[in-house]
Amino acid sequence: MELIKVIKKLTTAGCLGIVLFASQSNISSAATPLTNAAAFWKCTCFSNAKIADIQWYKDPSVEQFGFNWHVNTAKELWDAVPGANIGFQNVTSSDNADLRFFAGDYYWSETYGILAPYDKSGNEIPGSLAYLDNPTVVFYKAHIRLNNYTMNNVALPNGGTRQMSGNEKLDVVTHELGHVLKLKHQDDGVPSIMQRTNITQYGNVPQLDKSNVAFYY
Repeated sequence: MELIKVIKKLTTAGCLGIVLFASQSNISSAATPLTNAAAFWKCTCFSNAKIADIQWYKDPSVEQFGFNWHVNTAKELWDAVPGANIGFQNVTSSDNADLRFFAGDYYWSETYGILAPYDKSGNEIPGSLAYLDNPTVVFYKAHIRLNNYTMNNVALPNGGTRQMSGNEKLDVVTHELGHVLKLKHQDDGVPSIMQRTNITQYGNVPQLDKSNVAFYY
């Protein structure tokens, strides 16, 4: 299936339109890691020069819903990858930001987090690989939306629900920022923050992702 925003169902790892992280554990022992150039979309997306100095803004909703630490820490984790020229600069005006973070109870959505990129005309860029693997496609702005409702209502096999742990929520934000860096999904079972449907709790950027980003940036 072609996707960018990987929609994570609360009960199954289904893909509905554009999804960006998944839900229940589905480990595959045959998973093969994507490495180096193969780990990235082919779109220009944000240019390498932009990634070196990306202007980011946190909407007040991020603090309101308790994601301030998760957003700050995820940014710092990517910023600290050895050998990668990645830089985030906080700005106080959303008008000046390349990347904007929002949080809310998005009851209508089955995702935990989603990346919504926009072109220069303000149109949302579709999530199919026809766009993401097109070198002419450029991200002018992008929004990351964190879904407080789904992260606090993860479905359990017995029919109940649970809240995500702090590290699980951190991994959702880190995963979405990985997409800002053009990282594709990795198969479930690969030691990566970019696993397609597993809820992970690394609380850090795994070595595979660090190596890929250092290769590219």
